Amino acid sequence: MNVDQMPFKGGEGVRITSDLERGTVSRTQWNDFAGQMLAVSPDNLMGRIFGDLRPQPVMIKAVAARRAGVKVGILSDSVGFAPWDLYDGYELERLYDVVVSSEHHLLRKPDPELFEITLKLVDLPTPECVFADDTLACTRAAEKPGITGVHNEDPAQTVNTLSQLLGTDLTAA
Repeated sequence: MNVDQMPFKGGEGVRITSDLERGTVSRTQWNDFAGQMLAVSPDNLMGRIFGDLRPQPVMIKAVAARRAGVKVGILSDSVGFAPWDLYDGYELERLYDVVVSSEHHLLRKPDPELFEITLKLVDLPTPECVFADDTLACTRAAEKPGITGVHNEDPAQTVNTLSQLLGTDLTAA
């Protein structure tokens, strides 16, 4: 869920969600605020919201690019790591060359500095990098320094586009 999808869009809801992604408010603070706005219990609210979230299997196949010698990284806006970790069990550090979580840098997409940090860590020339995201504003922000942006509106189409851009069939996992 990104800020644009929040049930309490605008004003304070956008601010506190952005602050959560930057790591400047805790998940407990977010849960308390969102629980009050939604008139539900704040207890583990974020965990309940994301409890059934699973990655799209076709997007997971994109890891095939790494097996083909392509550096693969993740740049993710964080929703906090405690008391529940959205990324637990996915072994991101093992599957990807670079993992950048917004919270660790006190930034959030589409902040240009977060893209710069990711580019430095992936250690590739900017024109060789591709960034896929489900938020058009983030894709456009990645394009400003010269990264190729792919707006993910349909996972299968995104994987096909990435396969073409990277020159490797990401569906053959």
